Amino acid sequence: ASKTPHMQGGYSSYFDAIPAQCVKIPDHVSFKAAALGEPLAVCLHAVNRAGDMAGKSVLILGAGPIGLLTMLAAKRAGASRLIVADIAPAPLAFARKLGAHEAIDVSGGTDGLMASAKANEIDVVFEATGSAPGVRSAIHAVKRGGTIVQIGNISGGEIPAPVNMIMSKEVDFRGTFRFGNEFFDAVSMIADGSVDVLSIVTGERPLANAPDALRLAFDRSQSMKVMITGE
Repeated sequence: ASKTPHMQGGYSSYFDAIPAQCVKIPDHVSFKAAALGEPLAVCLHAVNRAGDMAGKSVLILGAGPIGLLTMLAAKRAGASRLIVADIAPAPLAFARKLGAHEAIDVSGGTDGLMASAKANEIDVVFEATGSAPGVRSAIHAVKRGGTIVQIGNISGGEIPAPVNMIMSKEVDFRGTFRFGNEFFDAVSMIADGSVDVLSIVTGERPLANAPDALRLAFDRSQSMKVMITGE
């Protein structure tokens, strides 16, 4: 269900759209920055689903583009502590560069994450890996009465999870799917510079070299967000 509705053609030189689907951008906003309005809107919607973020301790599982934009959105919403966990060192270094207070490598297990979660009393966890270990870690790490927001799309659709812990800890487990009016908010934030979306762009390739762009994007040791340009 999370794949629907879907439309082919995103890599085309031209794409049909009705006026209601279009948002005007100021002249000073580049098309490159505007193109990142979509992932930013996804993250703004996720943060909105979490509720009041003021003074909250936040854990983001997954340091990909969505995870890091969620971190920036949570910071803007008033989160006081930002912790990011991932299994790859390069994305974690990028998270530190963008302002994470802690960046935890969980490639060898979650002991470090659990120690940090216990010390910091995690109010909100954003699960952005879409993996069974990520979901399990979110449930274990969040504090009693805390909130988990599931952003990552679970491959295969079903996974084993410690659901009884959601019950016993009285955790609010919330889904988030794409976005609504947050797209307009995303464009406004990009326009006024309050969220620097271009900070996550690590490479560009022309449309003619789209296969190279995809290969680069899959290599997490070399890239964070790769943009395909029309040039």
